[in-house]
Amino acid sequence: MATAPPAPTPRPVPDPEREGALLEELVRLLAAEAPAGWRVISYRAAPVGGPEWGRLGVVTAEGRETAPVPPVSLNPVVERLKDLWYVPGEGTWLDMRLVVEAPGRHTVEYDHVGCPPPAEAYPVLSLWEWERYPRDEEHVPRWWRETLEKVRGLDVEALRGEFAALVRGALEHEGLTVLGRRASSLRLLTPEGRPLALHDIDPLFARTLPDRLLTGPAPEPNAPLARDTAAKFVRAVLRGVRDRGRGHRGEGPDTAVGAVVAELARRGVRSFVTDADVLVLSGVDGRGARTDLTPFRERARDAFEGRMEEAASWYADRVTAWFGRSRAGEGAEPFDHRLRVSLRTGRAPFHLFPDRALRSETGLHQWVVLDGPLGPADLEGVVYGDSARTYAEVHAEAVRRSIAEPVETVQGWVDGARLVTVKGAHPYAAAQTHVLERHTGELAHGAIVAFPDARTVLAHPLGQGDPIAAMEGLNGLLARWPREVGWEVDATRSYWWHPSSRERADETDLPDLRPVGVKVDHGLRSVSLLTSDEEFTTLIPSLM
Repeated sequence: MATAPPAPTPRPVPDPEREGALLEELVRLLAAEAPAGWRVISYRAAPVGGPEWGRLGVVTAEGRETAPVPPVSLNPVVERLKDLWYVPGEGTWLDMRLVVEAPGRHTVEYDHVGCPPPAEAYPVLSLWEWERYPRDEEHVPRWWRETLEKVRGLDVEALRGEFAALVRGALEHEGLTVLGRRASSLRLLTPEGRPLALHDIDPLFARTLPDRLLTGPAPEPNAPLARDTAAKFVRAVLRGVRDRGRGHRGEGPDTAVGAVVAELARRGVRSFVTDADVLVLSGVDGRGARTDLTPFRERARDAFEGRMEEAASWYADRVTAWFGRSRAGEGAEPFDHRLRVSLRTGRAPFHLFPDRALRSETGLHQWVVLDGPLGPADLEGVVYGDSARTYAEVHAEAVRRSIAEPVETVQGWVDGARLVTVKGAHPYAAAQTHVLERHTGELAHGAIVAFPDARTVLAHPLGQGDPIAAMEGLNGLLARWPREVGWEVDATRSYWWHPSSRERADETDLPDLRPVGVKVDHGLRSVSLLTSDEEFTTLIPSLM
């Protein structure tokens, strides 16, 4: 059973109704985790200085005592309960014991002055507790005052920053991205922007400053202990990352890694794989890039049914092409060099700014994505969660980088009307509609545009040929165009790029694209414009 805390000091309950609701929630969570037929649950919590600390004991139906690990779902409820009890100048409780007896009766005790186990083991927690829940001098017990005097001899914030830098450096060396504005809050992401975990390293840092280091007039930080603690933490994180991929490594990690690295070497790209399952690429010019191997393993399992060499060759082709256009490290934020925009229709996926996606009345949506070797990946909200930039600024960065992707412009004709094809080796060609006149010349009347696949934009400059013949010819071309798997835009649809789009070429607005079409009955010699746009129906006859 959990050890009993020191004798509690009675205090009036600040809000009995709110306290009762929080305790009932704790009881419910504890009962849900206990084995069937339990008799007694004893839970002790001492969240001093922020880090969670708890002990749990359960008496089973057979009378056996067990000590399971307290579920993390308890922590936010305990924190709200501690906040509830806070009185300015007097502080809040330091230690709590909750005993639950079947079928749900419970008792609770709080201790506001005793030294809880975490503070006794790690004195720096006392300083953080005092900063978070300040107390007047008369409400600070003697043991706490003595501990504060010792800890205040250290530059705790500087030491915490140095420890966080150790951890960050080790994780980034393994190819992971570390975000977080607080030195102690580490949010880990894969190179594809997928969140791995959010870690608060304050409990780890507290262990690097044991009580024996806080004695004497000029205590010195324990650098070896800090390095060892950081290394152990990083190894634990990497074990978790490796475990993430075990379910789909049918050929074993060495076979998959070796096949990919060998195929890349044949293409002149040097590479290696870190313990975090991150593929690190390096070129002869010193440039580098990183990508997560997990999507490759999944694709190799599903599409190639274990044919690892074939899968590795297929993947290496895509990685080599992607590496050729990657510019790792450029930009104010870690993922800036990967930002792109993707044109989509229908219901959009989860996004950092789901209510601010740029869209037109056509149903087209322009979403910020991350460029990767297997194509665009949805941008998780966590990637720019710490950024001070607005959505418009992030979107503008993505549009600029998409426009900068190389494309080829081909001039041609369809049924006597001019047709411009803008094509790239990447799936971001639609972004060229932001600067369409770079490829077509001045568009006084706009253009008819279509997106047959992610790598192609077709545009007929209105006024340069019969518009009806151009739209009918474009319809036939789109009907014969090979369908691209995964391309969400209707490849048979045409849009009027309105001339006002040139005024919106500041890369923060979606071009003005209006759905249009034509139906020609040659037998009846009739033409029908398929649009509800009155401006377009007035314009077309004037161009014939």
